[in-house]
Amino acid sequence: MNRAKYVLRTFAGPWSAILVLGLEVANLVQRGRPWRGELLWTTDWLGIVFFVAGPVIAGFCAVDASRLTRTDVLPVIVVTPRPWRVYLDAVVWTAGPATILHVAAFAAALSMGIPGIGASNVGWLKILAAFAVQVLAVWWFGALGSAIGRFTTPIAAGITGAGAALIAFYLLSFREGFAPLDLGSATVTRLGLTIDGGYVSLQGLVLVATTVMMFLLGARRDRRFHLADAAVTVVVLGVIGVGMVAGPDSRQVPDRGRPPENCYWGDPVVCLYGEHQRVADVTIGDVLELAEAASSSGYGFLVPSAVHEMSWSYRPDEPEIRGFIVSDEVLTGGRWDQLELVQMLVRPSHCPQLFEGPGPSEEFYDLEESLVFTWLSLLEHPRSAQLEDIAEELSTKVLDPEEARSAKTVIDSCNY
Repeated sequence: MNRAKYVLRTFAGPWSAILVLGLEVANLVQRGRPWRGELLWTTDWLGIVFFVAGPVIAGFCAVDASRLTRTDVLPVIVVTPRPWRVYLDAVVWTAGPATILHVAAFAAALSMGIPGIGASNVGWLKILAAFAVQVLAVWWFGALGSAIGRFTTPIAAGITGAGAALIAFYLLSFREGFAPLDLGSATVTRLGLTIDGGYVSLQGLVLVATTVMMFLLGARRDRRFHLADAAVTVVVLGVIGVGMVAGPDSRQVPDRGRPPENCYWGDPVVCLYGEHQRVADVTIGDVLELAEAASSSGYGFLVPSAVHEMSWSYRPDEPEIRGFIVSDEVLTGGRWDQLELVQMLVRPSHCPQLFEGPGPSEEFYDLEESLVFTWLSLLEHPRSAQLEDIAEELSTKVLDPEEARSAKTVIDSCNY
């Protein structure tokens, strides 16, 4: 108890846990939690928090390190056998609580994704390795702040440490090729992707090595930047630079291209990935509603024999199978926008021109649009947020059955 009172009176770092807690909670609940069920997306989503949490951790650690470098405290530190341990102890009271909170957020996020996370194609070993890199980043930001704080005054330390962390996050995260601080930050589905084990392993090595070296910046009798400090700084930058030049290009790579495994038999057959089985009912219901409207109006030929969920590595390769991507609106508990769903049911996902440059011709888009508006016109009250924008097209671009059949034949041929 006395130790805790001493720490809370002496260090600013422990109070950062309040801010980190707020950031973790806000990150978990924002945008309706579309990541639930996807193991990789869940892990990457947690990385978003470091955009703010990283500078917070670095700023508080810089303040504490600066306080330990005051003229009335420093003489006691420099005569200790291992002066760096004093600074490490200060960082522990900031990074330690932040680590506990991040692990708790990970556990909470996983519990929200049951049972979908059990269907993940990404192995748990890779997921835990990616999450371990996020935990290492907590301590890396702490070490960075501590190193900066030893050379600045307490007033400037917090701002300088937080600013340096923010700059480092941008430079070492948002770049092509190997990025030591690429911690995920995914805001779209990760289905069809897996983690490059070599990439996250190298991230771990770089973060551990540079964290240790930043702690080795020794306690000084003044705040001047000595030759030894310059040498350590050069080594830290060198390790990061070598990793960025020689490391793998991408943290995430396509998986083997597995098709969706959960199929629901009807007319048409609807197949989704196990990670998204929580939206199966609403998806199947909305697809069957559109199919029934087309079949009962003489446009049954528009209905494909099967509809498959697509991913980053899989799309249907047969004309009678259409592909779709579950929208964020559906993943957060909403209904399908029928304009978007009809467009997916019409679009021939087996045609490579849709996914490669230079893309289809204008003729394709004209025919596709006519088929979409024709199908929508068969619904009594189409559900779409874009209805006001397409009201005129709904009345002027409707094809009769023969025209629609001819248009479908053209776009299914991929000859455009």
